[in-house]
Amino acid sequence: MARKLDSLGDEHWRILGLLARLFPEQFQVKTSEVTPAGEEPQPAASDYLKSLVDWWNDEGVRTSVASLYEQKAWPDFLREGGVREGLMADSRDHWLGLLVLGACRGLGRSTEVQHRSFLEWANREGLWEVFQQPREQKTWMEALEKWQDNAAANLERTRWMSLFPTIFQFSRHLDKYKRLLLGAGRRTADFYTITCLLAPRVDDRLTFAGANFDAPPAPLNMGLHWILRELVRMQVIDGPHLYPDCWVPSRQLVNFLEPLGMTIPESSASNFEKARAVFAFMKDRLAVENPTFFGAFDIPLIYAAGKSSFEIGLDLENDL
Repeated sequence: MARKLDSLGDEHWRILGLLARLFPEQFQVKTSEVTPAGEEPQPAASDYLKSLVDWWNDEGVRTSVASLYEQKAWPDFLREGGVREGLMADSRDHWLGLLVLGACRGLGRSTEVQHRSFLEWANREGLWEVFQQPREQKTWMEALEKWQDNAAANLERTRWMSLFPTIFQFSRHLDKYKRLLLGAGRRTADFYTITCLLAPRVDDRLTFAGANFDAPPAPLNMGLHWILRELVRMQVIDGPHLYPDCWVPSRQLVNFLEPLGMTIPESSASNFEKARAVFAFMKDRLAVENPTFFGAFDIPLIYAAGKSSFEIGLDLENDL
């Protein structure tokens, strides 16, 4: 604890306050002392992250935060009966929902709640039923015309409806994308590449796989990391070779880790490179082979990033 983390700056005081509330016996810091005025030794980034691991080791915390996350990220009509249960039962609703929610991550400057709200709106408006029928192309166009014709001052949910062609592609090739995702965990590390995972036509290892794996590249970027994380988190698939790609390299996560010493990748870096950078940083600072936070990956860190120093882990019931 004698080491200093000069790069923390003002963030150090937020972390001290957080540690004081999480582990009062180890970090005796009074609320009045959590200011940049003193000379108390700064905790190293690895100490802070390991403290988060200790907090996350509590099964009750994991259950509560995971429940809160699913309420924010998944629409009510897909959570009825359980999201994992729906995916394991090959529910077309759940697999299409997984892909569409993943595609929403590419919109930028939007939240989990907004993406969930789009699916709930589509379900209320009867659009979700249309999305389930890729062969009824006339029905799709009629639904698009109805949405446009009913607009008054503006088109409701324009950014999300821009995904209309993507949703059609997902619905049309859903079974093939599902096979590819389910097979990701069964591949060996040598035969797995995330950039080819949902682009079977450019995957040399699927050259002779046949029509069951023939689909155009899925228009996913950040969303593919989110999809893999959700499938691993819910134990639908698994495999250590998937873990680096399950860290969703969102701006919020990267901004949270930067004061803790993570070197931010160049802005031109791909999401694949950013996810691998996060994995390498967590692996180094936590000194573990596969940092996964019990399969939740970035979820507990994003939760911590959204809470003030004195809220995390204290009032989970009021978050639900």
